[in-house]
Formats: sequence, C-alpha cells, structure tokens
Amino acid sequence: MLGQYDGPPTETAILGADLAANDEREDYLRATLSTDDAGRPVATPFAKQDSSMLSRLAAADALIVRPPHAVPAAAGDDVAIIPLSKDLAVI
Repeated sequence: MLGQYDGPPTETAILGADLAANDEREDYLRATLSTDDAGRPVATPFAKQDSSMLSRLAAADALIVRPPHAVPAAAGDDVAIIPLSKDLAVI
C-alpha cells in the first residue's frame, strides 16, 4: 500500500478496568463493550489476554489499541478501540 495505510479506523470508548504500562510493541487487547448510564461505550478488557485463548477473541466485541510504551491507564480513561462488528460501531 506504499505507506498510505494508517491502520483500521478506531473509535473512542471509556476504559472499564485498569491497564498496566505497555512494552515496546503495539497491543490489541480483546474486550467486551457495554454502555454507561450516559450511553457512552465502555470497553472492558478480558483479564487474560494470552494469544492461545481463541475463545476470548470469539467472545470479544472490540479490540483496545495500546500503543508502544503506553503509560498505565485507569478505569474511566478514554481509549482507542476497533469495534469487531458493524452493529457495535456506535453503541
């Protein structure tokens, strides 16, 4: 694509659980989506993210994008997500 691809389109959601700092790689954490009392999307990552756990991927509604060297994130922070279903693109 000759450098013209910026990655998949992302949306913003509220983080539903604390996340530790990230290492030097970009990570995509499997998560479920829900809404808060104000109707805003909330992305809650699964506690275990091991790549061999395909059942977690099958149950995920979205991926939380964690850039390289991201600092710890607290529940309630805004995070970038990639919805895994067109129906969930705007909850």
